[in-house]
Amino acid sequence: MAIARYKQKMRCLSSGLLLALLCFAGKAVAEPLKFFTEHSPPGEYLAADGQVKGPTVELIRILQQRLQDEGPIEIYPWARAVQLANQEPNAVLFETVRNALREDKYQWVGPLKIHEIMLYSRTTHSKNANKRQIACDYRDSAVLSQIRQLGYEENRNLVVTIRAGECNELLLKGRVDLVALNQLVVAELNQQLAAQQDSLKPVQPLAAARLYMAFSVKIAPERVARWQQALLESYRDGTMRRLYQNIYSEAMILQLEQLAAAPAAQQ
Repeated sequence: MAIARYKQKMRCLSSGLLLALLCFAGKAVAEPLKFFTEHSPPGEYLAADGQVKGPTVELIRILQQRLQDEGPIEIYPWARAVQLANQEPNAVLFETVRNALREDKYQWVGPLKIHEIMLYSRTTHSKNANKRQIACDYRDSAVLSQIRQLGYEENRNLVVTIRAGECNELLLKGRVDLVALNQLVVAELNQQLAAQQDSLKPVQPLAAARLYMAFSVKIAPERVARWQQALLESYRDGTMRRLYQNIYSEAMILQLEQLAAAPAAQQ
């Protein structure tokens, strides 16, 4: 009898240990993601009520619900958002330009947006970019290297700022001549320049920037793959179009839908 009771007790202990291990494993898999972004309207911005809002944010929240993979979305200055995302094992940084320098630092889900980026000057300035003009871009910009390749150098004719948007302020004040912008920012700056009887003039095409969600490399690849497929499905079922239309260009919306419809996207 004593031996039988001992064996039964050991079986219970073993079952309890297995259950505990399974629970622990499940908890590890379900560790919530933390999303970090910057104030960059209209896609994502801090509203007057203190909530993070915008069409990109709403799209991510819909994907969170569909995947049952919800987590907080926090907004910071971009440099701080990058720093926090790199410190967290379950972090997602958005909207991030994907390029060769960043490729291996993250796992990528997207693109969320596709923007044409060009160098612009004020119309009252010279119509053609040249090395006598002062260009400006921020330190973590995806196109800064392209601007340098055009012959612009720091301490000579290139200003490199710490935060995104600072170059736009310098352009409005007449302290720099050329800035890298996408079409959404151009529209916003033109409204401000109208008060100075001025506007923006495209000078030099740079690149088409594809903006992504950048997942930490410590997140399980299978989890990242589910996010990618859910995002593409939101392009196919009209969810993205409903959120983006009347805010972003029809050309960009169509381009995202075509990407999701391509055979390679089905894999």
